[in-house]
Amino acid sequence: MNYMGIDHHKQYSHITLVDEEGKVIKSGRVDNLRSEVEEFRV
Repeated sequence: MNYMGIDHHKQYSHITLVDEEGKVIKSGRVDNLRSEVEEFRV
């Protein structure tokens, strides 16, 4: 299982995806636009 953490700000969010062991799979900053968030994939 993977887990996602989102640090949400007014204009952007920072998303981090980790596995069960806590290893970071993907991390990055995205603008708070639906298209930007949907593009954040593994």
